[in-house]
Amino acid sequence: MPSGATLSDEVSGWLAGVAETRWTGEASPAPASPAEPEPAPVVEERPATGVARRRRRLSDTETAARMLAAGAKLVGRTGLTVSLEHLSLEDLIHAAGVARSAVYRRWPYKDLFFGDLLRELAASLSLPVELDAAAPQWRTYLALRATVAGLPDDALRSELRKLLAEVDQEFFAQLPGGEAEGLVLLGRALTGP
Repeated sequence: MPSGATLSDEVSGWLAGVAETRWTGEASPAPASPAEPEPAPVVEERPATGVARRRRRLSDTETAARMLAAGAKLVGRTGLTVSLEHLSLEDLIHAAGVARSAVYRRWPYKDLFFGDLLRELAASLSLPVELDAAAPQWRTYLALRATVAGLPDDALRSELRKLLAEVDQEFFAQLPGGEAEGLVLLGRALTGP
């Protein structure tokens, strides 16, 4: 023990070294002699510990907008099948960056979310004039048409039929006169002009 140092000073120095090694993984340098001034301590940034800071709570409208946008984006990427069972609500919550509790507060049941998603898809659908069966818009349109027929909710079914009729009208308005009738005969469009 250096002259003038007490056992308490030695123990404190040793504990500080142990604590430094535990947090940074590196041992602290040997203490300087009393004649030399001690260098200023290096403060290292450590990750926050404990409970992470909570994000601000999103409004119901903002939660709905983010979830529906994430659902529409996923459907655009993967396509829509006749059922929505391939869409994972947990994946959509993660993709939307919203709190799970906010989603379940807005849509207590998965079917309620899927109903709103179908409305969003039908309302935002715009068919290209090019008749490419592989185009995501055409796949979504045909899947929506097939899905609507099997919906148990009469009000939702009626609302979606009305929205899809608007999509049909917009599409047929883009076509030259005789093409629309030809498409109906070929079965490309499920409803007439």
